[in-house]
Amino acid sequence: MGCRRSRLGLSLPQLPLGVSCVVSVNPVNSYIKSYMAPVGRVIMRRNRKANGFTLMEVVVALAVLGIAVGAAMQLISGSFKQIRSIGNHVTAAQVADAVMNDLLLRDEVDHPGELAESYDENYRWRAVMDEIVEPLVVPPGMPASFTPQEPPLKKISIDLTVYWRNRFSESSLKLFTIKLAPNERAPGAPVRPPPRR
Repeated sequence: MGCRRSRLGLSLPQLPLGVSCVVSVNPVNSYIKSYMAPVGRVIMRRNRKANGFTLMEVVVALAVLGIAVGAAMQLISGSFKQIRSIGNHVTAAQVADAVMNDLLLRDEVDHPGELAESYDENYRWRAVMDEIVEPLVVPPGMPASFTPQEPPLKKISIDLTVYWRNRFSESSLKLFTIKLAPNERAPGAPVRPPPRR
């Protein structure tokens, strides 16, 4: 839609749809400026919308997207590490339980010493056996010449440690128990030589 022609015979350029102007008989320059300024703002607004996003808007959007993706990846990575760590501890506990049950059946643990073996390519274990020596106590009411005798059983402590390799370090899990073994020092006990390791 164009502008209406004034008495002075002046006309303004064609304007976008929905925008019109009227020029009165008053001085032309002041009215042209006052009417053209809003029209220019309308045209600039329409052009800006038609052109799309500015470079600054794109940079800010990419920065926010990068931060969100990075945070999500860290959470997922941390979850996977936690799951892997829990799985390693569960497997180590199962290995320790199996090794301890096997050690309790061996004669090697009836004497102080140390055993170490590899369970598989990922896990290895080390067991330290030590005898728990308790002082012999004279029962009350017995004469001073009474000599207490050794008990028929002795206590052997078994300290088992299972090791496995993580990505950057080595982790371990400890298991402890006490085994009752025949006491060679007890009266009438058969003398058994310590087994070879």
